[in-house]
Amino acid sequence: MGASGLKVVIPPSTIQYKGLLLAIRDPDPAIFVEPKVFYRSPESDLTLLTWGTPDYHCESTLRFLNSSPPSRVPFIHPSLRSARVELIDLQMIFSWDIETVVKSMRRTKRFVIVHQAGMIGGVGGEIAAEVGKRAFLRLEAFVRLEALVKRITGWN
Repeated sequence: MGASGLKVVIPPSTIQYKGLLLAIRDPDPAIFVEPKVFYRSPESDLTLLTWGTPDYHCESTLRFLNSSPPSRVPFIHPSLRSARVELIDLQMIFSWDIETVVKSMRRTKRFVIVHQAGMIGGVGGEIAAEVGKRAFLRLEAFVRLEALVKRITGWN
């Protein structure tokens, strides 16, 4: 069983999706399958907030994503290589610069806090609560992470 002339298109990225959508000029039907990962995928921006030792890890990871050796490129999703990440090194835990953090988060709409302390009862939770209070409607949830603010922390 089949449909003569029917095309089924499953592009691997949003850029290729758009290109194929514009390129196919055919009177026969075409079905475009949209993987759910396209919705709110990491192709958009991200604010990454950290302090202390994790700042070095975040900086080196961002450098690696932006200039990966050719042998590693196939293992990194293209949207991660093109993502624009605003890295904020807090430097002061008390009297932290909430305005800079909120302005960045409003631009990027995604917010990740990285610190080495445990998740429960830490400063990261207080920062997440304050940012959520000030800019809740501007945040977008992460794909499959089900969180408006993602925290990457040490052991509890």
